[in-house]
Amino acid sequence: MTYFFIYRLLKSKTLYFSLIFSTLIVLYQYLDIVVFNNHTNLPYEVHKSPFLSNILQGNSVIPSTVWLMILPILATLPITSLYRFDVNSGYFMNTIIKTTKSKYFNTLIVFNFLCSFLIIIIPLSINLYLFLMTYPSIKPDGIINYMQNVVSNGSDLANIYYEHPLLYTLILILINGLYGAILSTVGLSFSFFIKKTYFVYIIPFVVNLLGITILNPDYNPQRYIINKNGFFNLQIFSLLNLVLIILGLLIFLWGKKRRVLL
Repeated sequence: MTYFFIYRLLKSKTLYFSLIFSTLIVLYQYLDIVVFNNHTNLPYEVHKSPFLSNILQGNSVIPSTVWLMILPILATLPITSLYRFDVNSGYFMNTIIKTTKSKYFNTLIVFNFLCSFLIIIIPLSINLYLFLMTYPSIKPDGIINYMQNVVSNGSDLANIYYEHPLLYTLILILINGLYGAILSTVGLSFSFFIKKTYFVYIIPFVVNLLGITILNPDYNPQRYIINKNGFFNLQIFSLLNLVLIILGLLIFLWGKKRRVLL
């Protein structure tokens, strides 16, 4: 079943669209910092550092905002709508004949999570790599590069940021990947209940948009995806995503049991 999904993924145009579009965003952000706004965009004395310049630091407003808004769509495009497409086209019944319903769905949800995770971290890794190849690995300074809330309750990762900035940036990349994968799982879960494929992409986008607009700053996803206003509380982030993944899994299990007609 794994090879079946890999084969279909590699033939999917949406996979390459997600990778190309997300790569263009991070390339634009890189050029925006290095070429077009070399000094004006980063108001620090020590700014030529990959750990102060990458897209997850929120220094380029437009690319960072675009990344924040379309991350759910990029994560869901490659494979999240696969079940809904199979049902709408009648291909699902042909597939189930060759395997079991349980094996199909178990492989689908794991594969969807891993694929969405990789779709998000690959362009972010490219962005970081470009800055590492361009700027020296200068550590952020605790005084010059002071960040808001560094001494507040939301400073779990402050020591890592100043002592091990590369590790801190990799943590941000992993967090983006996990968030995208979790939203993708939510979209996959709702595909049991909707007939239009494009709604599978819209639902994770709406969930993300609601979080950005109506949640208070401690729970706002923007604070965890783009590190612009200081360090975040890792416990709150874990709780926020735990709620989302449990909700997504419960809906998925219920939909698989009640909404799949064989």
